Amino acid sequence: MRACLVELGFIDNKGDAKILTQSQDALALGIAKGICRYLNVEYKPVSNSTENPKPPVTDSETFYRVVCGSYNNKVYAEEKVEELKDLGMKDVFIVGYKKQ
Repeated sequence: MRACLVELGFIDNKGDAKILTQSQDALALGIAKGICRYLNVEYKPVSNSTENPKPPVTDSETFYRVVCGSYNNKVYAEEKVEELKDLGMKDVFIVGYKKQ
């Protein structure tokens, strides 16, 4: 099996550290293009257009709830609610369940 080790820089100076932390997309693109060139495959960038648009709402009487976690400590649950609200999610709440 073929293998390749890609070394993008050393973290022994501030310049390299800055490149590695602030240019990850450019580094990944360079690696992808290099692999394509090595394999003699044409690089095709991914388009940002939506190929599969979201389906229309067909049943307004049904709601689908998304659960992002369960916590055995209310403080952790409250922290997650605040984190989600900071991300712009509005309808975030806590529901308590008794263990059986």
